[in-house]
Amino acid sequence: MRKLLRRHGRPRVIVTDRLRSYAAANAELGLNLEHRQHEGLDNRAENSH
Repeated sequence: MRKLLRRHGRPRVIVTDRLRSYAAANAELGLNLEHRQHEGLDNRAENSH
């Protein structure tokens, strides 16, 4: 996640699946941004695979 933030900057919102580790990583990195966890919100990325 650190590598992504370096390359792309800080986003306003992060959309992930329901893994709790993403919220823990955001807290550890000190990110103060909106984290949306919903089953259907990341379909755009999932469908491109």
